[in-house]
Amino acid sequence: MFQSAVLPFSGLARMIYRLTKGKRYARGNSSFIVFHPKHCSRISDEFLKIYDAGKFLKFRPTIADERFISWAAQEHMIALPKHFAVKFPTEFMLHHWLLTYAKSCLPWVRKRRDKLTVVTLCGVEIKPEKLIKLELGAHISDPKGRVLVWSDFALGSMRQKLIAYYSDKTEADAE
Repeated sequence: MFQSAVLPFSGLARMIYRLTKGKRYARGNSSFIVFHPKHCSRISDEFLKIYDAGKFLKFRPTIADERFISWAAQEHMIALPKHFAVKFPTEFMLHHWLLTYAKSCLPWVRKRRDKLTVVTLCGVEIKPEKLIKLELGAHISDPKGRVLVWSDFALGSMRQKLIAYYSDKTEADAE
């Protein structure tokens, strides 16, 4: 899962989870999740147990799918490495367009971005159909104030990859 809370997936987080009897735990974001059923059958078992006991609406980890998955599978959770998968706004958008450009100048960032396997486009502002229609150099912001600069310099090869992938997909859907 993507890491989404201050407490990272780690031995320390698992110890805190055990010491607090599940009240404190590392949380992830379910924009992208990898699991092996052999290690995660407990997720559905715990869900049914809580639901059948009538505690579903009163139990804090049930307020969102990623919270529940993180809570139920805490002993097996690991964060996805940033060289493998990222959330688009977290990786490619910063709170000022100059910062977005500055991050893009860093050679290790450019190298890592070129090798990304998974990029999730979460948020209404950065849906594929909107992105591929943007003019070169356009700036858009998300509700958190992060700015996207739609340029090859700011996004590296990702802009062309998104255009190629979603243009083909849009054409296929139209047929």
